[in-house]
Amino acid sequence: MKKYTYLILLILLMLSMFPYLFTRAVDSAWFTNQKHMTEDFTTGGDLSRQLEYECILKLAETMPISYQREALKAQSILIRTNLFLKHNTKQEDSGFAEEIKDIGGRKEKAVLLENYRYLKEITEETQGKVLTCEGTVVTVPYCYLSAGSMRNGEELSYLEAVESPYDLSSPEYLKLSLFSWNELEDQFRQNLYALCLTEKASDAAIDFSVEEEELLPFDSTKTLEENVKEQLEVLEREESGYVKKVRLGSYLMSGEEFRNMFGLSSSDFYVDVLANSQETGTKEEQEQEEKTEKKAEEKAEEKTEEKEQERIRMVTRGCGHGYGMSQYGAECLAREGKTGEEILKIYFPKLEIKTL
Repeated sequence: MKKYTYLILLILLMLSMFPYLFTRAVDSAWFTNQKHMTEDFTTGGDLSRQLEYECILKLAETMPISYQREALKAQSILIRTNLFLKHNTKQEDSGFAEEIKDIGGRKEKAVLLENYRYLKEITEETQGKVLTCEGTVVTVPYCYLSAGSMRNGEELSYLEAVESPYDLSSPEYLKLSLFSWNELEDQFRQNLYALCLTEKASDAAIDFSVEEEELLPFDSTKTLEENVKEQLEVLEREESGYVKKVRLGSYLMSGEEFRNMFGLSSSDFYVDVLANSQETGTKEEQEQEEKTEKKAEEKAEEKTEEKEQERIRMVTRGCGHGYGMSQYGAECLAREGKTGEEILKIYFPKLEIKTL
């Protein structure tokens, strides 16, 4: 009897240990990565080693680990280039260089710990490589998704309007935002002073103390579409489609300021009025409704309600500022067999890859 008792206890003990052993097996890579990460951090010292370590951290933060290896290599070169400028010129990071999609709330630290050795391999394959213009290391921007063509750089003259046709196939290429007139004015008011807009379309001075100023006066004798055309006007647009200058009410702003004000995906946007269609029933039902005065009145009320439900529609193309390299485009090129360096030559034709 004791023999069977011991056997049962042994089986129960093994079962109780199973979750622990399984977790240890699954997490072994995690602990190994953490060990390597700690060693790289503590054995740093010289600038080049620190640069490579920071490059790994930034790579985990700025591009999905599921992307093709060559796309990640292209990204690592861009990151290293911007980090080199940051360390050697002490220039402040304006946020212009990178503009990426928030990837589903993923935890960069977890991604880093789980994939540190893999990310380190990628940065080692591109170790010391940066982008230069006539021998000088320059800022190299990137964004998640272009509007189909990258933008010419005005301040960064070495950036060209390179075609990025793969971006058009992204399910996130087009985004739709809807606003009522009140929502448009409320959001305008909330963000006006934060953006510090100081330019008005007229010569009238801006009175920032008047909080109840009617920023977007609505003419009730006109349709919503007519009011939108009077109060919101795109004044200048780039060849690539991005808005450079826009007037909202009596205020002038850049396309990027307008985009930030209304939380749009990019400054390549188009504005119109969308009327919500309503079900009118079958033809027989419509004829029956029109037979009585009561039904006719109800139909008129529905028309009024439909008019009230009209919305200002803003359709945007792409995601991000549209300069430099499209990460989505880079991923598609990598899937086609392009190397990281070939991808960068496509997006930065005027630049050369050099080793520090």
